[in-house]
Amino acid sequence: MHVNPNKTSCVRFGARYSIKFHNILTSDYFKLVWSDSVRYLGVYLRSARSFACSYSYAKRECIKHSMQLSGKLGELYPQM
Repeated sequence: MHVNPNKTSCVRFGARYSIKFHNILTSDYFKLVWSDSVRYLGVYLRSARSFACSYSYAKRECIKHSMQLSGKLGELYPQM
């Protein structure tokens, strides 16, 4: 299987999550870097002692879209 090193990073979960490791080499000799968080299907997974997700980005996007929607509704119905 071909791995795109520009889109791939490594993240650790568990008791030794904070220990720094060497980068992983692919079969094509590209380095995969370790990261504190990765995005998978729109959810950010954080490196931590136990499995953890970061919802701050999702909350920010939800607030942004709700503000855009309320602005458009204000344009359509200015008397409300």
